[in-house]
Amino acid sequence: EVTGLWRPQFSAVYDCGKVASKYAISCIADGGIRHATHAFKAFLAGGTAVMLGKLIAATKDSPAKEEDPGKKRYRGMGSPELVKTHATAFHKYDPKTFIAEGKPEDLTITTSLEEFLVFFKANLERDFERFGILDLQDAHTKLRSGRLRAQYAHDRSTR
Repeated sequence: EVTGLWRPQFSAVYDCGKVASKYAISCIADGGIRHATHAFKAFLAGGTAVMLGKLIAATKDSPAKEEDPGKKRYRGMGSPELVKTHATAFHKYDPKTFIAEGKPEDLTITTSLEEFLVFFKANLERDFERFGILDLQDAHTKLRSGRLRAQYAHDRSTR
């Protein structure tokens, strides 16, 4: 929870990224990305793209509906509210067996899309620099060769 990318999520992106790289296709990490560092971790795990739906929905420029002043209503793709509203778009929607995969929520409007993208990019670049990584290909090469490692957090002092 602290890192935003738990071991099962990291492992899933890692495994999918490994297979995707064999076939030269993208591996998109979806869900749980709340800031640039989470995206960076998904890239380190082997992802080539990330989904930023909620983060972009919180910008002034998103098409999300402004419910209250300074708040926008976000409905994740699998939220019951969205599926019921657009049931014809979900061909296999059955209210008796539907399992929600998201939830609607009100988001505080943060900034413009342009400002968000500039800030997000700058944070990603900083994370890449801190780890001495040139680009995505370099990150994936270092991960697969064992020069980058994910390790468990521990209770010991770091001195």
